[in-house]
Amino acid sequence: GFKFSYQETPKQNNNPKMSAATDIGRIKVYHTTVVDKKGNLQANYTPSGRLRKLNLKSEKLLNNKRQNWLKITQYRLLNSDNSSLILNDKEAKLLEHNKHLAGKAHNLLIVISNLAGSELANKLAKHNIKTHYTEQLNWISGTTKSVVKKNRGSKWGHSQTSKAIEHSLLRTGIPTIK
Repeated sequence: GFKFSYQETPKQNNNPKMSAATDIGRIKVYHTTVVDKKGNLQANYTPSGRLRKLNLKSEKLLNNKRQNWLKITQYRLLNSDNSSLILNDKEAKLLEHNKHLAGKAHNLLIVISNLAGSELANKLAKHNIKTHYTEQLNWISGTTKSVVKKNRGSKWGHSQTSKAIEHSLLRTGIPTIK
């Protein structure tokens, strides 16, 4: 068989006059502001209702996962008196359920990131954008164990959303600066 591939060239942005800045968050997936050369506000963009519902669903999944992990920890503390290494049935079921929740949350975060990128690209295509600015996400990785532990749940989602937005905007001819 034959394999075909194509290379997409970005659209040229003729005579750009405005800039856009995006803040990526956990509750609101993104918040974007468009300003002209003089700094006058032209537009504010927030996620669509569909994207907000998907984000709320992912938050519920991650919250259920955290609650299950607390239960598992309690079961392990109760069983610490026993020298048996065999997990009881409830603990084993909760561990299995946690794996399932983690997979669902991971897949949902991929959908949310890609949808946020395409949605924002469609909204910004209406304006003559010169440059898109996004926040620097280096702080999320943290340097101490407590910071890494605290931010672990949203670390992947933020960087993935940032990459999806950057990729979608580049396809429409808008460069992103961090």
